[in-house]
Amino acid sequence: MKYFEWSKVLDWPFLSFLIIVGIICVFRRELKDAVRCGNICIKWGDREIRIKDISGSIDEVLSPLREDVDDLKKAVSEFQNGVVASTLTPLLPSANETNLNDDVAVRKMRDALITGKFVWRGLERLAIIGGVSAEQAHRLLAAQDDVVLSKSKYGGIIARHAARSPS
Repeated sequence: MKYFEWSKVLDWPFLSFLIIVGIICVFRRELKDAVRCGNICIKWGDREIRIKDISGSIDEVLSPLREDVDDLKKAVSEFQNGVVASTLTPLLPSANETNLNDDVAVRKMRDALITGKFVWRGLERLAIIGGVSAEQAHRLLAAQDDVVLSKSKYGGIIARHAARSPS
């Protein structure tokens, strides 16, 4: 049979709990009044802050920031309204630039299929690697004889290089 050890009762966690409970019991009325009216004062050195005053000082600090944000919003809306519609239309690449970009994209995607860690790669990932849209990547890879396209079990399009065996 094991006897009760009084040394465990007098250990610091239990004693600190008892001290905190004792302080709360002795000063419960004062603590209740301080919390209720929000008249808590934090002092360090020669500085002191009252909890009531914090909301006022926060408003003082944030008010110039609100004005700056409002000015920025106004400037952006004026800029958007003042932009000429012709500058918003994208410039279309020429046929030579398109073929060159397609060749670069195909090379990057084929390199990823040949040397990549994974045998099968998702079309979206290959499009990101090639720097083209998913539709364009699908069109470019479908035209390649050494690229095998398939569907994943989740319904997405996946691709692998013909030289790599499927696992």
